[in-house]
Amino acid sequence: MAISETNPDYGYGNNDLVVTSNWTVTFLEGQLAVSCTVAPKNAQTDAITQLYVGLTNPTDSFRFYCSGSVTALGSPPSGNAMTGFSQTYLYDPRTHGNTVRSIVFGYVQTSLGSSSFMLQQLFTVG
Repeated sequence: MAISETNPDYGYGNNDLVVTSNWTVTFLEGQLAVSCTVAPKNAQTDAITQLYVGLTNPTDSFRFYCSGSVTALGSPPSGNAMTGFSQTYLYDPRTHGNTVRSIVFGYVQTSLGSSSFMLQQLFTVG
């Protein structure tokens, strides 16, 4: 089944420090999966140090379908980007509905210290 993205929801204070790419949600042969790459906007000095990706029910964000995280060991180099991935077979659009909320959360190390970001986007299982 195809997935289409709708309603990007950016409103967290430090989201302007990062750029997302390849943010995808797929549902193939009963497997729901999410993947997203996050890079610092200022690649000269900043670095992504931790990244979490997950999929939730859009009407109940406490009901997670799947989640995964990646953490840099030590002090990552400037410009460090991260790709997060998570998957589950415990999702059925007939039971859970055709819309999922993808959440990408993490930390970016800047010259002023560590700052958090959180991005959300709705995806429709078509």
